Amino acid sequence: MEITIGNIIKIILAVLVVVAVAYGLYRFFSNSVISHFKNIGIGNTSIELWMSLL
Repeated sequence: MEITIGNIIKIILAVLVVVAVAYGLYRFFSNSVISHFKNIGIGNTSIELWMSLL
């Protein structure tokens, strides 16, 4: 398989898309899910954890 300029451009675009999607998911979850888990105390039981998610 030869690596042509077209293939190199496709690979670069694919990498940029993967990075953009990963960054978007990180931003989404950092604002909603991760901040929720930061507020959970260490003394909570697993039942309290699951109930807080509902």
